[in-house]
Amino acid sequence: MIKTQGFARPGLRALLLDLLQRAGVVRERIRIMNPTPSHREHMDAYREVDIALDTFPYHGTTTTLDALWMGVPVVTLVGDRHASRVGSASSIAWG
Repeated sequence: MIKTQGFARPGLRALLLDLLQRAGVVRERIRIMNPTPSHREHMDAYREVDIALDTFPYHGTTTTLDALWMGVPVVTLVGDRHASRVGSASSIAWG
């Protein structure tokens, strides 16, 4: 599941789907969601998530904390700069 305003544009959505399929991801496993109209609906969407993947190279601070708040484990790749260590710092904060 990918939820972002950017992929509401058909051209970008098609490009992403093509890249994922070329990488071996089966189309039926890909779900691209449009942004939700309210914060409550945004948080409710986490109920459908088993594991969140942190963004790279700049980690998602709010997104990571939202996932942890909703009980969703987050996989993050720690880098050598502040921007690529935010995910691990967020995880430690929720310890």
